[in-house]
Amino acid sequence: KIALVNGDARMCVEMLGGPDVAFSQTDRFTAAPEPSSMNRNEPNQWHGTFATKAPSTTAEFVTVMRVGSDCKAPDAKLTRSGDALTVQAEGKSVTLHGASVALL
Repeated sequence: KIALVNGDARMCVEMLGGPDVAFSQTDRFTAAPEPSSMNRNEPNQWHGTFATKAPSTTAEFVTVMRVGSDCKAPDAKLTRSGDALTVQAEGKSVTLHGASVALL
């Protein structure tokens, strides 16, 4: 879980499924912004990255992003049945099966 906080704004990012990853953050840009578009009075912008620990040509990530959360809620749970994925969090569940989504 990663807690993002910016003043009163909060979000919790919880990785439930996928390859083994590492999280890193930096205030650097992958490609520097155009100098004319930069406002020198703006604070640093931080960027987070979840990156796989091993090279792969394919990957599947299942992530829950809770807007307004400080990551204190119980962990969400992911279960797989065939090619269907079900995420359970805080008494609700979502099942993803191909292009269909079922909210329960």
